[in-house]
Amino acid sequence: MVISFIYFYTKRDLNKFVVNKEVDMQRSTAAVSLLTLFSYFPSFAQASTESDFMFADKAVYVPEEQIVVTLKANLPEIAANAWIGVIPAGIEHGSEATNDKHDLQYRYVRDQKEQVLFFNAPENDGIYTLRFNDSDNNGTEIDFLTFEVNRQSWIEQSRVQTDKRIYHPNEPVVVTFRVPGNFIDKGWLGLIPSNIEHGLSSKNDQHDMAYKYTGKEKSGTYTFAAPYKTGDYDFRLNDQTGSRGIEVASVSFSVSVKPWLEKIHFKTDKAVYSPGEAISISYSVPDTVNDSAYFAIVPSDVAHIDERTVDNHDVSYKKIDGKYQHTLQMSAPSKPGTYDVRFQDNDSNGYELGYVSFSVRAIE
Repeated sequence: MVISFIYFYTKRDLNKFVVNKEVDMQRSTAAVSLLTLFSYFPSFAQASTESDFMFADKAVYVPEEQIVVTLKANLPEIAANAWIGVIPAGIEHGSEATNDKHDLQYRYVRDQKEQVLFFNAPENDGIYTLRFNDSDNNGTEIDFLTFEVNRQSWIEQSRVQTDKRIYHPNEPVVVTFRVPGNFIDKGWLGLIPSNIEHGLSSKNDQHDMAYKYTGKEKSGTYTFAAPYKTGDYDFRLNDQTGSRGIEVASVSFSVSVKPWLEKIHFKTDKAVYSPGEAISISYSVPDTVNDSAYFAIVPSDVAHIDERTVDNHDVSYKKIDGKYQHTLQMSAPSKPGTYDVRFQDNDSNGYELGYVSFSVRAIE
């Protein structure tokens, strides 16, 4: 998208010396490349920490961070109601009345303690000014400082990690996060499909499958359940909800049946049966599969697609009923042919987790 903005080029010039810039901002798909608008053009900000009558503790702040302004000893003659206000940088300089219409915060100079006044950085990213006005009654702006608000430091310093990278469906996922000390207390951590575009909290909010608020915590651990559907997912850390929110960190993981497949073993007691003959199936499966997991006898020519297909074509089936290492008995089909014993993780459109084939031959 194209962003247009206006700012004042130098502290000395109070005569509407305005520069317009257009920046073509292409948002990366990585969380670390986010839309913190003015972090893309730091050379334009002309942020400064010292002016004729003031010092600021720094030139760049994160949203809502405390700003410490120290007044110099050489203040000129000013009215008792002289004030300093936070004004967007694009507002015309010079007139106290204009500043008064657009101030986001203000402090009277008389309220200083040991030459110090405190402000809070605005919530929105951008370029702002601290403007010193000699009166609150149609006065004149006599000095200003420029500062920047952006969330780049949050992006650089925030971290999200999972305890591993591949999980089976519904497996507990332990997620840890860490944010800098000046991170606001509106953050949230969401589980989002990886194919959703990165960057905006509002976009993540539309697609989250689970979430937790981080609140005032600067680090912590949460446990989520992995999605049942196999695929690629992210945990994305956002600074706040709503249109102003951005994603500051993310980590990707996958959901796969592979962790199950590595632990599932079963076999039939032989390869050829007569019609109706008992079939012994010995098996060992992980205790993380559903209690509703089951073995089904299905003609071998039935496609290996999904549990629903198996359910529509099975000759017989038996659930494991919470027995993860056992031998169960089934009967060979009455019709000669080639069949499979297929193991399904549940009886509601689940996953096939293995099969063995056998034959039924008529008795001569």
